[in-house]
Amino acid sequence: MADTSGPHGRPSIFDGAAWRKRARTALGTVLSLIVVVNLILVVTGILGYFGDVAFADSYGSARACASPADALTGQACRYQGQAQVLSTSSNSALEAKVAFESLPGRTFYVGWATVAAPDMTLLTVGEWVDAELWDGRVTRFAGRPTGSDPQTYHHIVYLEQAAVSGGVLLLIFVIWAVVVLRSEDRKAGLLERAQRQSSKVGGAGGPS
Repeated sequence: MADTSGPHGRPSIFDGAAWRKRARTALGTVLSLIVVVNLILVVTGILGYFGDVAFADSYGSARACASPADALTGQACRYQGQAQVLSTSSNSALEAKVAFESLPGRTFYVGWATVAAPDMTLLTVGEWVDAELWDGRVTRFAGRPTGSDPQTYHHIVYLEQAAVSGGVLLLIFVIWAVVVLRSEDRKAGLLERAQRQSSKVGGAGGPS
């Protein structure tokens, strides 16, 4: 038999047992990382979903503001008034800079990256348009929702993320369970075989 030991009697890289041990260690590390990452994705997906739902509920239950300033930092009310278009841009998505008549000196940015934009003629610089302010963001403009309207958020994306990551975790668990069960069956078989051989040896060595 060929000697697979390295210098000083240590196993060389060609030692089959040592190689299998390294492979199992590496595989265990990779699987552990996959499990951790998918656990994080499941948790963030669930939290993101319920966070967005709660955000949308707060917006939907908000009353009309007695003062426009109340809509700058709170979620309890919504303010509706006239806003003037100060500028527009369309680099990656259509955006507009607007200012409310009743809030002089304050400007707000409105985007339509995730929703349909209103009539472009309403986005003429200097135009006055009906708008809604909630929690410091313009949620409706010209009677249409903006990308800041919580009711337009795609909550289902978070659930899809959690479902996919949960499926990966379930698959890993099933594979692990199968490997463990096969390993236990193998150990039980070896033990049973050893006991049979021991019984045969004991019977053969008894008195004739």
